Amino acid sequence: MRVSSVGLAALFREAQSKDTLHVEIGSPTLPKALFNGLEWRGFGESCRSIVICPIHAHSKDESVSGFFVLGVNPRRPFDEDYKLFLQLLTRQLTTSLGTMLLFEGEVKRNEQNARVAAMEKVVLSEQLALRTTEARDYEHKFAHLAAVAPVGIFIGDSQGQITYINDTWYDITQHPRGVNPVSRFPTHSLRLLMCIERLVRFGASRICTVPTAGIYGCYGKQIRK
Repeated sequence: MRVSSVGLAALFREAQSKDTLHVEIGSPTLPKALFNGLEWRGFGESCRSIVICPIHAHSKDESVSGFFVLGVNPRRPFDEDYKLFLQLLTRQLTTSLGTMLLFEGEVKRNEQNARVAAMEKVVLSEQLALRTTEARDYEHKFAHLAAVAPVGIFIGDSQGQITYINDTWYDITQHPRGVNPVSRFPTHSLRLLMCIERLVRFGASRICTVPTAGIYGCYGKQIRK
């Protein structure tokens, strides 16, 4: 439309900078041949002029989103009342178009946000899977280390239940395997002290406790004879 002269292109360029453009049919810029075969409404009389009104997406937007072309009633003069009617009609079209574009923009933003949220969910799932794998690797490494360590190791949960005892602990304390050594003690501290006391009684040279999020670990180095 910027350089074309076909049809109403030239008139559209001229109308961009105006509120309304009134053009007589048969003028050099609007030949009658453009309307050949057109079925006129109303009384069936052909219009003698047309009006072109630019439509803006927003009332303060300078860019033109489209054009409204209206054939002027041949039985009514194109006066100020007619112009006022066109102004009101154009304003209504501008408001409707702006509302529609805002709604479309909101839909696009919501779709974009949904795509971003889905991508973030995938990334978080991948990170969680990676952290889970790392945690399992650390757990396997610790289990292997505890199994071959020359120290007695036990781990208890926040309720004072012993969840792990390595073989060296049994070797140091000579406690029967498969028998919970602290099941008869009701409190956390008594259960912990029971395991420590057994390590001391059977020759542990060094004792330390490691509280981590309610989990207690006791380590006792066995005295070499």
